[in-house]
Amino acid sequence: MTITDRNAPDTPAKTGMDPKTRTIIAITGLLACLLIGGGIVYWLLFASSPKRREVKVDPAEQAAAARTPNIRVAPQRRDVPGIVKTDDEWVVRGTTGEMRLKDKAASATDPAYRFPDGMKLPPEQVSLLAGRFRILHDEAMAAEWKVTPQQADKLRALQIGASTMNPSPQQRDELWKLWTQYSSASGGQGKVDAQKKLIEKLDEVSKSLFEPARKQYTAKIDEIKKILSAEQVETITKR
Repeated sequence: MTITDRNAPDTPAKTGMDPKTRTIIAITGLLACLLIGGGIVYWLLFASSPKRREVKVDPAEQAAAARTPNIRVAPQRRDVPGIVKTDDEWVVRGTTGEMRLKDKAASATDPAYRFPDGMKLPPEQVSLLAGRFRILHDEAMAAEWKVTPQQADKLRALQIGASTMNPSPQQRDELWKLWTQYSSASGGQGKVDAQKKLIEKLDEVSKSLFEPARKQYTAKIDEIKKILSAEQVETITKR
């Protein structure tokens, strides 16, 4: 038999967290989320960025670097006065003359001489030279210019030659002597002086030979005009 005390107060049964506790937990969770989110944003924007570094420049060193120019030494050009070596050949070039000789050159007769800028011919003579070449090597062009077989044979027999320079034996000996002095000089100012003397002599010789050689050369070109008709010359030189 169960005895109930009617004077005891009624005690409600506990069914879960009270509202105050739930509020505290919610606020704590929200604060934790804010802190974590703020940490992530800070890391992405600031902490993960590269660190700034300071570079100190010594003004004295900077000034010294500015005073030191970067100089490139260009190779000597072949079309200016001087002496250069190409493969197994030496080229001595002056203002108006050029002297070429092999490494194994042994006497004054070995070097070859020429006028590097040619004969400086007028346009008409240049056109006649080019026309002669076309006639002898292009049958269609020869036919267009109405060149006969007899004219072609005469043009072929005409020896024009190249714009070479032909020093006398005495001039060759003088140039060879100066070349020997240059090639045997050990270096320094002695080498510079030897080169200067050789080039000056080469120019002296070439200038004395240029006009006579030009007259002989142009006289041969004038023979082309005598072989061709006036109409053919006009057609060739005016094209």
